[in-house]
Amino acid sequence: MRRYVLVGLSIVAASSLAAPPTARELVARARKGPSLLLTRDMLPEIRRKAEVDPDAKAWWDTVRKDADRALARPEAIPDRGGQWTLWYTCRGCGVMLKTESPTRHVCPKCGKAYSGWPFDDVYVSRVHSRLSRAARNCGLMWLLTGEAKYAARVKEILLGYASAYGGYVWHSRNGPVDRPNKNGAARAAAQILDEAAWLIPILQGMDAVRDTLTPEDDARIISGLVKPSTETIRTECAKWSNHECWHLAAYGLSGLVQRDEALVDAALHSRYGAFNQLEHGILPDGCWYEGALHYH
Repeated sequence: MRRYVLVGLSIVAASSLAAPPTARELVARARKGPSLLLTRDMLPEIRRKAEVDPDAKAWWDTVRKDADRALARPEAIPDRGGQWTLWYTCRGCGVMLKTESPTRHVCPKCGKAYSGWPFDDVYVSRVHSRLSRAARNCGLMWLLTGEAKYAARVKEILLGYASAYGGYVWHSRNGPVDRPNKNGAARAAAQILDEAAWLIPILQGMDAVRDTLTPEDDARIISGLVKPSTETIRTECAKWSNHECWHLAAYGLSGLVQRDEALVDAALHSRYGAFNQLEHGILPDGCWYEGALHYH
């Protein structure tokens, strides 16, 4: 994950050296082909570097290993949203549980076993995360190798979520809620922050393989997954916050995928948009105001 965050930071830094592209320019770039993680003209240099640079080779091997694992052991799209991962601890010892099965979760210290809510639902959340990562990494491997098996897996994930997402009920860390935006509720995840973090790699994977999708499949994915998940995320504004930066990244990328200039512009220039986050959130010493280097 850190490598992708660093890529994003480098893009922001580069854009700050000159006039940043407008929403219209970004959408026009997206129409030409993959642009959320890389563009096609970058591919020859990435391939060359992976052959001669040990760090680049290590990155390539890591991404390919994860993509191949997603092909070898394809997971089904869950039938419900997941739960907050910090629930996954022993109530007596406070240590992280070990998963023995989707419905059995054991404390490695005292041996106590847990099942049911919220533990089973944390397992579901981890499945969502693995599927999201698989969409991104298989998409990358499709671009870098041209092997159709990777694009096919991304398509399966996207269409699976397009069918399933509408059935995910709104829920928060404390369970189902009776309306959107109550207690930070989401649908695939238990809070908007996690919904955004789940959606971003899925959008990157879709962008990578979009040229392989039929117009009918593309429309299904947009209407069944991209639009409703974006609407979920936009129910919450976290104002000046690392959470809001994740939200902006998700619906800004969604705007690029949907070719929606207004959505991209809102992610960049709204009151709590990306440029204002940088203006208000970074202190004179150059660090993010919330004080955590991870957030920075």
